[in-house]
Amino acid sequence: MELFINIGFILASIVLLFFGAEWMVKGSSNLALRLGMQPVIVGLTIVAFGTSAPELLVSVDAAVAHQSGISIGNVVGSNFFNILVILGITAIFSPILVDKRLLKSDIPLMIAATGLFIFLFWDGRLEAWEGIVLLIGMVSYIGGTVYFGRRSVKKGKVELPKIPTKGNIYIDLGLLVLGLLLMVGGSRLLVIGGVNIAKLWNVSDAIIGLTIVSIGTSLPELATSIMAAARGKSELAIGNAVGSNMFNILGIAGTSAVIYPIHSTEIAGTEFIFLGISALMLWPLAYTSRKLKRWEGSVLLLVYIAYLYMIWPK
Repeated sequence: MELFINIGFILASIVLLFFGAEWMVKGSSNLALRLGMQPVIVGLTIVAFGTSAPELLVSVDAAVAHQSGISIGNVVGSNFFNILVILGITAIFSPILVDKRLLKSDIPLMIAATGLFIFLFWDGRLEAWEGIVLLIGMVSYIGGTVYFGRRSVKKGKVELPKIPTKGNIYIDLGLLVLGLLLMVGGSRLLVIGGVNIAKLWNVSDAIIGLTIVSIGTSLPELATSIMAAARGKSELAIGNAVGSNMFNILGIAGTSAVIYPIHSTEIAGTEFIFLGISALMLWPLAYTSRKLKRWEGSVLLLVYIAYLYMIWPK
């Protein structure tokens, strides 16, 4: 009976996180567009950070509860899921066009941020000062993205976005706040259900964070990317995934470490290898024809299945 109750917590949390992220992204995206931000910048910042809010709330909540395995496992697992599953399924559904800007700067920066995270966390510890280093990287990335995006607009290299004609700024703010409240409740339920199931199944917190929790918190990104690709906005889909990974590694891991230093030896060699592979393999796949094709999406998905097979207790 206890198992079903905790599964119910997780299912309820996924529903709250999904609708919370959907409304938060809609409200924040409309606000950004009203301020004149271009679509690819919206995807890399507002949408990416909005859909990553569940990961932030879950990881911070877990860090405060001294559940370091879930906190850091959620970050690492979400990054796997973003690249290997979200982009994999989206590409299978509809081949993804890759913006030149992503190939030149954002994907290489994501690879560099991944390398920095692996270097800092190699000893299984992420201290407060290391969290500050990651947060400085996050602030620098946001600042650079917005600065160069605005400069491109001024030089006429990109078209200005269409300002939403429906609703108004107050409705957008209301959606943003309501979405955030739903995600706060959903993140709490997800941590409670995940921790309890880990105890019942004798599975480590890290495995739960890498799988159940990270998949649950990544569903908003999956839904957003598929909908974006279906509407012909592939730059939003891949921008969302890349931006979310930057936010996960630099913002979420950094914030969690500053709030409470992370000590977890359960995230080790296998996770570091797959984290590096998932970041590195995106660039050459995206570079070919500046498109993620269906067969390339299938390769990404198969890598994730292989990873799950390797880590799950036999």
